[in-house]
Amino acid sequence: VSIDFLVTEATSGLNATYYCTHTGSGCTPNTTASSINITGDGVYFARYYSVDNANNIESPVKQTGAIKIDTTPPTTSDDYGAKDGLWQNANQAITLTTSCAASGCNYTKWCVYTLNTCDPVSGSVYVSPVTVSTEGVNYFRYHSLDNAGNYQTNVSRNVSIDKTNPIIGIDANIDYTSASTILITGTFTEINIANITVNGTNATLGAGTYSANISLNADSNNTIIATATDLSGRTASSSDWIVRDSTAPVVGIDALADYTNASAISVTGTFTETNIANITVNGTLATIVNNTYNATITLVADSNNTIDVNITDLAGNINSTTDWIVQDSTLPIVGINALGILINTTSYNITGTFNETNPSTITVNSVNATFGAGIYYAVVSLTEGNNTITSVMTDLAGNTGTASDWIDVDTLNPAITFAAPAAGNYSADQTVTITASDAHLDIIELWINGSSVNTSATSPLTY
Repeated sequence: VSIDFLVTEATSGLNATYYCTHTGSGCTPNTTASSINITGDGVYFARYYSVDNANNIESPVKQTGAIKIDTTPPTTSDDYGAKDGLWQNANQAITLTTSCAASGCNYTKWCVYTLNTCDPVSGSVYVSPVTVSTEGVNYFRYHSLDNAGNYQTNVSRNVSIDKTNPIIGIDANIDYTSASTILITGTFTEINIANITVNGTNATLGAGTYSANISLNADSNNTIIATATDLSGRTASSSDWIVRDSTAPVVGIDALADYTNASAISVTGTFTETNIANITVNGTLATIVNNTYNATITLVADSNNTIDVNITDLAGNINSTTDWIVQDSTLPIVGINALGILINTTSYNITGTFNETNPSTITVNSVNATFGAGIYYAVVSLTEGNNTITSVMTDLAGNTGTASDWIDVDTLNPAITFAAPAAGNYSADQTVTITASDAHLDIIELWINGSSVNTSATSPLTY
C-alpha cells in the first residue's frame, strides 16, 4: 500500500515530513519521505508530522486509520482428495472448509460438469455439503473470493460414479473334455472394467470380450465362475460347468459264433462309461440301452470278417475291441462212393468224399461218420430189402450238402419145391419140375447123382 503525504505550507515552505508505522503498539515518527510504502499482509497504522523551513513543527502528531492489507488468496479445501479420480459405486457428498485469511470470505462457489471446464463464478454459492449423483465422470470445481478481492485458484475434483453392476457372460462351452486345461471366453458390458477373473485366474481383456486358460480338476464336474469387477468395486458373475473325464471307456463284445451263413448279424456287448457318446460296430452306429449295445452289420460274403467295436465318450476318450466271424454261404459238396448193390448182410461200411474247408459233421443215415482229408466212412445198419443211403454234411456255418444212393439187402435163402415127379413114383422116364421162389432169383440148377444136369434163370425148371 502506498500513502502520499499532502502538506500545506504557504509561508516558509516544507522542510520535511517524518513518519513511522506500527501494528497497534505505537511508534515515534523518525523517517522522512513524501510517501509511505507498506508491504505484507496485516493491519497497520502510520504516524506522521511535518516541519517547515522556519522550523515550525506540526502538532499534534497525526495517525492514520487502520490500513488493512490482504494479498493472500483463500485456501478453501475439500474432503474428497483421497477419492479424487477413483471410481465410486454410490452418490458422493463433498464438504468444503472455507479459509479466507485476514479479510474474510466474500463467498465460496462451486459447479459440476462432465468436462473440466465449468466456472464456479457462474455456479452456486456453497452453503452445505454438495451431493454428486450423476453416473459417469463428473468434475466438481470450486473457489472462494475474500473481502480483499483475492480469488482462490479453481480447485477441481474428478468425481467418477458407477452405480451399475457389470454384465458378464460365458460363451457356450463343450460340456465334457479330457484336457487338463481349457480356454474360457466370454463377453462383458462395462465401460469402467477393472478386471475379470475366471476361477481366480486373471483374464485377458479385449473390446467387450475376455479369455482365460484355467486348470480343471481331474475326472470331476468343474464349476466355472467368471467374475467382472468395475473400477467402482461393483461385481457381477456368471457360471457354467464342464466335466473333465480323462478315463477311457471300457467295451466288450458278447461271444460270437465263429461261423455263420447269414449275410448280416447282430453284434451285442456291454460297456462301462458314465458319459457315453456313441458306439460303432464296423462303422455302424449301435443302439445303446443302459450299459448294453447292439448293432446289425452286413458281412462280407465267404470271408473272415473282423468285427471292430469303437466306443467314444463325451469327453472324446476312445477305446475299442475286436472279434471275428467267418461268413460262409457256400454249400458243402459230399458224395457217396458207388453203391446200388445187393448184399446179404445187415450192415455195411459206407464210404465217400467231400469238399469243404470248414467241415463240422457228416452223417450217414444219421450215423456220425469218421472223416478227414476229403474222405469219410461210416458203418450203417440195414434192413431186409431196399435201403436208401443218405449222407449229410454240415459245415461250421450251418450249410448242408447231401448225397444219396441205395443198397438191397437179401438175407433169405430161396424157397425150392419139386413139383414133379411125386415122391415114390416109379417109371421108365420121369419129368422133373422144380419151382424156386426168391426176390432176387439168379439161377436154378438141377443136380442128379452129383452132376449138374440143367440150369434155368427163371422158375420153374423142367428136366
